[in-house]
Parts: sequence; C-alpha cells; structure tokens
Amino acid sequence: MANSLTAASPSYWSKNAGNKFYATTFFRAICNFQEESNVSDDGRIVDRPYRSNIVAENYTKGTAATAQDLTYTQDLLTIDQFYTVLMYVDDIDKLQNKYNTVKLWSEEAGQRIGVKFDSQILYEAQNATSTVDAADLGGTSDEGITVTASNMYQIFGEVTEALDALNIPQEDRFFVITPQFKNFLWQYISGKESLLGDRTGETGNI
Repeated sequence: MANSLTAASPSYWSKNAGNKFYATTFFRAICNFQEESNVSDDGRIVDRPYRSNIVAENYTKGTAATAQDLTYTQDLLTIDQFYTVLMYVDDIDKLQNKYNTVKLWSEEAGQRIGVKFDSQILYEAQNATSTVDAADLGGTSDEGITVTASNMYQIFGEVTEALDALNIPQEDRFFVITPQFKNFLWQYISGKESLLGDRTGETGNI
C-alpha cells in the first residue's frame, strides 16, 4: 500500500524575498564633494588651480627683499564617468508579483553602482606619487607588501610617516583595507593585553 498525499500539502510564500549581501562601499566616506554644486547645473569640468609654494627668507634690515614668483597651475576635474542599470518590469507584473520587484532591484542597482564608484576611486591609486611598498619594510622596491599580523605595526608606522611628511591633516586620512588585511589587523590588535589594545579592538582608534 502506498499513500500519495503530497498534493494535499500547501506551499506558503514567505513575506519577504531572499536577502542579498553586498560589499560595503566607502566612496562617500573618503571622497570630497565640495565641487558637487558646480556640476549640478550641467557643468562638465571643474578647475581648481593649485598654487606655487613660497618660502620664508632671511632678511637684513635696510636691504631690498626679492619678490617671489606666484604661480597658479590649472588642475581640471572632468566629469566623464557615468553608470546605469537598465531594467524592465511590465505593469502586469507590478500588479501580480507578490513582492515589490521594482523596489527590490532598484535598491540593488544603487548598491552595484556604488561598488562601481569604489573601483574607479581605488584605481586612482595607480596615479599616486607617494607610496609605501615592500622596500620600506626591508624588501624589494616597487613590490607589494606581504601583510602579516607581525608586520602590522611597521605598515602603519611607515604609512603614518609618509602622511606626516606630506602634512596631511588627521581628518583627511583614510585606510581602505581588504578582508584579509582586516583579519591580520584584528589578530595583531586582539593579541595586545592592554587597555589600549582592548579599546581599539572594540571601537577602533587612529
């Protein structure tokens, strides 16, 4: 004897569609948006020229001082990167779908475009003129640093020195790290049996 009762067992739809997880974006935290208003009225190029340096010179009273040259150099930001996600949902599907399809995929589109912004920003590291590489930790020049928990203090020490030498304000310093780097940093900090180590492990610290 074999019962066949499956057809009598109903299927129930969840109230929510399945969750998706996205990379954490950082561009809003580290980018400067001061010029945003200049390009909101159909502007395409922003020119924020930078100034030449002047120096404090010795002066002997009664003698003529020599005027220093003052120079502005053009520095252009061209707005030429645009991204989009084209999707189509029929009005019938809007009415008949159990879930708000347009809302769900629109939210994802925002996330995907944010990740694209991040990639463009990180690519600008290729144009950096100030770098810290393996040579700063006793390795080969122009090679990447092999990150470990044991050399974490050296990495932050060298980076801090480089930024200090450029007079970069504390509030303008950011560190974008990979999950692997975060893992080594956590291992290094968590192993410190001190008030500073405990507090930093819990809340972060500059």
